[in-house]
Amino acid sequence: GTASSGGGSSSSGGGGAFDAGQLTPGWVAIPPGQFGMGSPVGEPCRDPNTETVHFVNLTRGYEMAPMETTQAEFQALMGFNPSNNTTCGTDCPVESVTWHQAAAYCSALSRQKGYAECYACDGGVSLDGGKSSADCAVAAGSIYACKGYRLPTEAEFEMAYRAVTTTAFYNGDLAPGPDGGCASTTDPNADAIGWHLRNSNVKIHPVGQKLANGFGLYDLGGNVAEHVHDYYLADLGSSSVTDPVTTSGTTGVIRGGNFANPPSAIRGAYRQTDPRTFVGTGIGFRCVRTLP
Repeated sequence: GTASSGGGSSSSGGGGAFDAGQLTPGWVAIPPGQFGMGSPVGEPCRDPNTETVHFVNLTRGYEMAPMETTQAEFQALMGFNPSNNTTCGTDCPVESVTWHQAAAYCSALSRQKGYAECYACDGGVSLDGGKSSADCAVAAGSIYACKGYRLPTEAEFEMAYRAVTTTAFYNGDLAPGPDGGCASTTDPNADAIGWHLRNSNVKIHPVGQKLANGFGLYDLGGNVAEHVHDYYLADLGSSSVTDPVTTSGTTGVIRGGNFANPPSAIRGAYRQTDPRTFVGTGIGFRCVRTLP
């Protein structure tokens, strides 16, 4: 819609700090910066155990795909479509991908573009009728220093989602309702930015149909939830951190909420966790790349 047309002007990142020639065509540049990660104490529906506010400093700019990775994009690069819902159309997000398959896609994109790979994957992702799972390990060194495509860190995802906002959603707060929008009621701000339990008919939709944020990014809340790079740590604490990443754990982090979650789950601070081998019909991903 026209409301999202302003997003393009801010995607140059810090007033032209990045050479457009360095960007993947159509992708969005996000400048380095600081933000408060988590949710303030008064935010309705927050989880006090997992959303403690803490100051995050990201020292490297990065670019992010404006949309969730589509079924067409995944099929073209990987040679198969793992999605459960294939009747939605090829412009719908790929889903039912493991963390490893998402990482393998980002690495395949790096190979295609001639960048260093951020994940070392084996296990042939397109064998066995296209459903086999890759096994990906993080390549040596800092993930922020890797020059190829990768999954966003949890901090990068939330900074991208917020686009310099501090409200529950990037377009405003969660409206007070009978249950604060936590479970059953709908919410006008949530309706505007994403597909969730109350407006989705409990299914995925083509990407990019809802209101973009100030960076020009779509569907960071709702439609499919998204794998991020980090392992899950329930309490990220209140201390300030620079370029954070959780490098060990037992499960991965899922961000953004999906079409089957209540409106409160598409808040910027909302966090979910699943094993990295988990296949969910409401879980997809998008890639990022650290900018030079």
